[in-house]
Amino acid sequence: MKRRDWVRNTTIAGTGLLFSRYLAGSDLFRYVPAGDFLKTDFGTGFKWGVAAASYQTEGAWNLDGKSESNWDHFSRIPGKIERGENADVAADFYHRYAEDIDLIKAMNFNVFRFSLSWPRILPEGTGTVNQKVLISTIK
Repeated sequence: MKRRDWVRNTTIAGTGLLFSRYLAGSDLFRYVPAGDFLKTDFGTGFKWGVAAASYQTEGAWNLDGKSESNWDHFSRIPGKIERGENADVAADFYHRYAEDIDLIKAMNFNVFRFSLSWPRILPEGTGTVNQKVLISTIK
C-alpha cells in the first residue's frame, strides 16, 4: 500500500472506529457511550483536526542542523527496537509537508497540530535557535 493511501485509510478508519457503536462498552474504548456520535452532536463551533508528532512523522533526522535526539540515539542501540527500525525517514513530513497538508484539507479537517523536534530547533540543547528552522517556519 502506498504511504498516502495508508495515511488516508488509517485516518478515516480511526475516526470511524472511535465514533462507532461497535466499540461502545468494549474494554478498549470504555469512554465511548452507547450509540453513535454525529458530527452535529459537537456543535458548530467544534474544530475537527488531526495531529502529528515529530519523531513519528518528521524524518530528515540529520538535515539542516538537527542534532541527534534521545530517540534517534536509542533506536540505534542493537536489540532495543524490534527489527532495528528507526525514524530516520519516518513519514518524511519534513520534505512532504505540502502534500500532507493537501491530504488533510482533502479529508475536510480544518485544524492541524504538529510538532518539530527540539534537536532541530535547539541543536545544542540550549542557546542559539537553528536559523534554518526560523527561516523555514516564517515562509
